[in-house]
Amino acid sequence: MFQDIQNDPTWKRFKKLKSASAENTFSSYETALKSFGRFINKSPTEIHDLHRADLRNRLGEFDWWLSNALDDYVYFLIDSGENYNETTINLYVSRIKGFLHVFKLRPTPTPIISKKSVGEATQHALTVEDIRKAIIHNNHIYRLLFITLAQTGLTISDALLLDVEDFVMAVSKRGENLKVIEDLSIKEAIYKAKNEDNLIGCFDLRRKKTANEFYTF
Repeated sequence: MFQDIQNDPTWKRFKKLKSASAENTFSSYETALKSFGRFINKSPTEIHDLHRADLRNRLGEFDWWLSNALDDYVYFLIDSGENYNETTINLYVSRIKGFLHVFKLRPTPTPIISKKSVGEATQHALTVEDIRKAIIHNNHIYRLLFITLAQTGLTISDALLLDVEDFVMAVSKRGENLKVIEDLSIKEAIYKAKNEDNLIGCFDLRRKKTANEFYTF
């Protein structure tokens, strides 16, 4: 039966195992599990134990309790009248599955989430000229941020973590496996960026939200 999630022993274990996660990440897990728990009237511990039992009994995915529960839950969100979009529903489902994955309860089912047609408010879309004006009429910090976002495709949160050392490393020469083989000063890095027309910088970064390492150019 669904209960106060904060007093649930499996939720407490989950928080210890995911202690390195950001507070807003915990909040999204909590929101999803509360929503799902209320719908099926089960606690995190019961959700954990039911899926564990199905995996231990080697049932097929079509016989898993979780398969039917998630399918019913997705239909409920879509038809609830609360205007849950595909992104929100996907997030809720991924948090429920992620909660189980922390306890090595894999695999988990992936329900089909039908897409709702959402008309874009094109009158509010920014044009290339709008972006150019935003760059021209802002201070150098915002100019740098806008241009970096446009050229790299980074998220705002990841771009804001960049520092001078990242810039120096990005314009430095790389060898095998993209390993930096050049030791540049800040002045040398700036000179190189200004004067090498064909230079393609390479940022070696770690995502703020997931801690996954990646390159972007």
